[in-house]
Amino acid sequence: AAEHTCFVEMTVYPDLDEASALASLPGDVDGYISICGYGSLLSEKSARSTFPNLTNFRTARLTGFRRLFSVVAPVFFTHGIANLTTQEIAGLSAEPCQDETIIITVFDINKTETDSSIYSKRA
Repeated sequence: AAEHTCFVEMTVYPDLDEASALASLPGDVDGYISICGYGSLLSEKSARSTFPNLTNFRTARLTGFRRLFSVVAPVFFTHGIANLTTQEIAGLSAEPCQDETIIITVFDINKTETDSSIYSKRA
């Protein structure tokens, strides 16, 4: 697969807590929006488990961000993901960092085909 360089204009959408909020996002003329994955969505299989009808799955470089394990959520314990013995309890997040670059995935979804299950990937 070809690798692309992403130049991202950051827009924060803090109120995307329900699928209807997607209607307010800008998209192309066919109603598609691009999603960037930096954790479990790096796997096409995982991405398709959340977005079964995704298209145009590809990799890209995202400059100005870094990954870090800093999110602890109850779901890690209720789903048996956390391991207290090895202290593996934090989930992955990304934060702005001027001199860093990370590999991400980018894929397109139709806004009309989404529902609240997409928020399962949010920290």
